[in-house]
Amino acid sequence: MMDINVSERQMKIDAYCDQSNKRCYLNNEIITMMITYIQSLEPDFYTLIAVSIMPNHVHLLIQKKLELRIIMQKIKGSTAFQINKLLSRKGIFWEKSYFDKAVRNEKHFNTVYRYIKNNAYKANLKDKNLRFYGAYSS
Repeated sequence: MMDINVSERQMKIDAYCDQSNKRCYLNNEIITMMITYIQSLEPDFYTLIAVSIMPNHVHLLIQKKLELRIIMQKIKGSTAFQINKLLSRKGIFWEKSYFDKAVRNEKHFNTVYRYIKNNAYKANLKDKNLRFYGAYSS
């Protein structure tokens, strides 16, 4: 059973990220670069089920094949370099930490998939159709 306080806290964090305009670098060609790069790590690192590139954060739904810390190091390290180059900036790009959650059953899986799929729509982003990739159409 999921701790309701953790769930509520995470929903508040997600809402803040969706509404914040701080560090909104993940736009335009960076969206395509991110999705393409995340797809390129399949099938060696994980099976990619869904990804949503929001302006200041990313949602991933994967079935991992390696330790999560290795996957995140690969994604963050490579994309930080590429994004800094595209934006003509230097230095640390991503936060050190990340939030992860195990999917426990089919109902939870479907909830997480729909959340990721609809995140950019819920935030009413003008380029919402470019920000999502999913393995399933529904």
